[in-house]
Amino acid sequence: MAKKSEQERWAIWCECFDDVERELITLFHTRWMWHKILDVLEVSGVEQYVVVQNYLVRTYATTMCSAVRREVDPDTKTTSLARCLQRLIDWPDTMTRPRYVAGVLAASGGDWSEAHASAGYDWLAPNGGDTIDPATVRSFIAEIQLAAEPVKTYTNHIVAHRQSANKQIAPVTVTFSEIDHAVNTLGDVAKKFHGLRYMRGRCSLTSRQSLTSNSSRCSASRGSQGVLCSRITRPGPSSTEGESGPFSRRG
Repeated sequence: MAKKSEQERWAIWCECFDDVERELITLFHTRWMWHKILDVLEVSGVEQYVVVQNYLVRTYATTMCSAVRREVDPDTKTTSLARCLQRLIDWPDTMTRPRYVAGVLAASGGDWSEAHASAGYDWLAPNGGDTIDPATVRSFIAEIQLAAEPVKTYTNHIVAHRQSANKQIAPVTVTFSEIDHAVNTLGDVAKKFHGLRYMRGRCSLTSRQSLTSNSSRCSASRGSQGVLCSRITRPGPSSTEGESGPFSRRG
């Protein structure tokens, strides 16, 4: 197999990052819609049946947890964020400092100096080198893997597979705050590499404030009419029976 050129490697990386970016935007949009649904339910005055609560929570949790799991999947056949970052370690010469500087200067239309453009690469090569420092990228991979671990475990045992009913196995749970933390971390790390993707020297994505506004509302119950519990568990036989189920309303 012929060795891929730097241009070919860069095109592959960009395609991978674009897949990640599309899913993360959808992920944040899904959370925004979840908040809006909660707002409607909170002010509607309509009785909130537990069976409906269970459906809404499971739908949201399955969507979010599955997406988080996808983005930290290191499989070489995927286009996850983890895999996207790993490609920079495997191909450290894909985006060198000279190439980055040239790209930023071309995109800026003369508004940036060469020194200013070069400074935008320093976080990828903290020792002043001309290629991406693998240790720096590994730290970001470790960051998203750590943040996603509770969500990934829940998804593996409950969403993607069916955990054994053996009573000796401790129940696998995940909190809404853990889902939020994983999503926020994925967004933060992706935004750091957005400037690299478009060689703009800075992130031009929508600000985190607008992407994650009111995210803390997913971390606990919402009053006597709330539709959320703070922890998601494997459904039990009583999960649709009033106040006793794992998705029960809590005041």
